[in-house]
Amino acid sequence: MKTIGPKITEYDINILEDKYSISFPNDYKKFLLKFNGGIVENTYFFYDDDAIVLNFILSIKQEKLNLEEYIQDYTIKEIISSNFIPIAEDVFGNLVCLYISINQPDYGKAYFWSHEFPEDGMRFVANSFSEFFNGLSDKR
Repeated sequence: MKTIGPKITEYDINILEDKYSISFPNDYKKFLLKFNGGIVENTYFFYDDDAIVLNFILSIKQEKLNLEEYIQDYTIKEIISSNFIPIAEDVFGNLVCLYISINQPDYGKAYFWSHEFPEDGMRFVANSFSEFFNGLSDKR
């Protein structure tokens, strides 16, 4: 994975969480602190009978591929439910999202959203960001 964002701190994450009244899962926060997003072209995540061909994971404080812009464009504009935040995009422009409603059974789980079939809603793909990230493979 090629890191794309600048080094960030917990303070940077807290500012974003406070601004949008959200709480990122701890494993996702640790990823942001370590990598702050990255390019993962042609990396696969397999689930059910399908695969996501991931392109990049969003970052904080980066001009391009910026997490906050995606939150504004998809969550705030209600293209996706406010229970989700986009965290990554595949090569086709579809999103990987995290469920962020605290105290709900799905908190922290990863879902896939297709811009071609938005009426189908979110499709569950992993129990956590870590499970999703650790499940990435460069093999088809």
